[in-house]
Amino acid sequence: MLKTTLRRLLSVLLVASLLLSSLLISGFAIPDKEGTDIPTVYVMGMGCPIITKNPDGSKHFIYPIAIDTDEIMQVAKDNINVYLRAVATQQWDEFCDLLCETIIPYFEEFKLSPDGEALDGSYPDFPIDQQSIRNRCKLLPNGQYPIQAFEFHYDFRLDPLAIADLLEQYIRDVKAVTGAQKVNLIGRCLGSNIVAAYLQKYGCDGLAQVLFTSSALLGAPLCSKAFCGEFYLDSDAIERYLYDSDLSSVNSISDIDDLDALLLSFITVFNDLGGLDLASFSFNQVLPKIYLKIFPRILQQSFGTCPGFWSMVSEGDYEKAKDTVFYGVDPADYAGLIEKIDTYHNDVQLQAKPLLKDVIAAGVPVRSVAKYGRQTIPVTDHADELSDGIVYVHDSSFGATTAKVDSRFHYFYLNRAQKDGRLNYISADRQIDASSCWFPHQTWFIKDLAHGDFPDGIYSLIFRILNDPTLTIDDLEDYPQFLVYKEETDQLLPLTSGNHDTTGRWRVSFIEAFAQLMSGLWRLMVEYIQTRLHGEN
Repeated sequence: MLKTTLRRLLSVLLVASLLLSSLLISGFAIPDKEGTDIPTVYVMGMGCPIITKNPDGSKHFIYPIAIDTDEIMQVAKDNINVYLRAVATQQWDEFCDLLCETIIPYFEEFKLSPDGEALDGSYPDFPIDQQSIRNRCKLLPNGQYPIQAFEFHYDFRLDPLAIADLLEQYIRDVKAVTGAQKVNLIGRCLGSNIVAAYLQKYGCDGLAQVLFTSSALLGAPLCSKAFCGEFYLDSDAIERYLYDSDLSSVNSISDIDDLDALLLSFITVFNDLGGLDLASFSFNQVLPKIYLKIFPRILQQSFGTCPGFWSMVSEGDYEKAKDTVFYGVDPADYAGLIEKIDTYHNDVQLQAKPLLKDVIAAGVPVRSVAKYGRQTIPVTDHADELSDGIVYVHDSSFGATTAKVDSRFHYFYLNRAQKDGRLNYISADRQIDASSCWFPHQTWFIKDLAHGDFPDGIYSLIFRILNDPTLTIDDLEDYPQFLVYKEETDQLLPLTSGNHDTTGRWRVSFIEAFAQLMSGLWRLMVEYIQTRLHGEN
């Protein structure tokens, strides 16, 4: 049990840290039959490979980071005595030293300088010069521009305001290649932060419209809470997360049929009996005592040196994040980095609302597409906030009021909304009130799409938006404000009272789960006995 506890603690901290380096990565396909009437510069999220050159000229990858999880687990196994001593004495220094010494070396090349600048000549492995743009730009048969022709990738570790300078040149190059006077500008996830930095620095001249998708401009909770050292295991969130995860792979590594379903039944029974609460309790008790011995040391040698990650720390967490990350060091040693992150935080994130309103006042439409139906990774104390799995819907939609992920607005709330004339802004599943968005008539919501999921279906909506600068939520019968994604047909459908199930996918009742568990265990016992008898015969 103690060995398992140590492994769990090491795994949670490591995996949560690694998620900071992969939370915005996803594969996706873009349809090749639809495009935009004018060029669209698509500022991607985090995930572009970061490289340097070896002496022989070959690529040396700094990112993605190669993590040897077997090595991590071996360290945990070989040093179980360190954890036992810490538990017995409540002296955690030796354990914290071990944890930091195990994790930090993996980020030696990834980290930036104390000024927040790239080391060793590292750069993103994606050319953005005019010739590369020209090579990628091939018009579709209908004469439209393919959206992937003008993707903008960048070193996501760097200062968004510095990346904005590269984006400005890229936009000028796209115009030069295409001869267009204006371009559309999309910010996806962390790309939204880059777009906002660009707007703050260069304004909106030469832009036809701006679209944010799955925006992290107001923060990403996993990153934000990690920088504060505020990880927290929530038992109900763990259960929901497992139900939302694809556990089918466990069936292939065992001889047990439907092991994934058996595990979920066990989790439901275990949680209802308080077992997950007990398992989480020790972690939640220990971490507040030791987080200043772990998080500052790790972050000062990894993500905490990266202004790009700082841009995803929310307004409410920012000051504590600075206190945590720079704990135990002279802030003067990080003066360059602190100046960069303060400038972005004060001039871009805190000014986002008036900044975007100024863009609209200048005649450039601003639209937003937010996804929902997921909780965040269950390592924060707000994992039940409605999200796309990475960003809270309130933040990605710029202000929507939401219910918790497993609940709905009360009828009292609906009655008040009806009296106030806001009922049309409330989703059929009674989870979102869009009336509080900064731009309620220009904000769409898609249910049952996770943060990193961008299937073909979503681009049909994006293309409709980009090809009509006057479009609002009231103008398209097939694309109203609230939509649901159907994977089997790869379509977005209007969210209705008939397709709005909120919590059914997560769990069954205790009685049903207990019956399924007993049935599964009985079946396994019978199969075991039959196997033994067959072997003896």
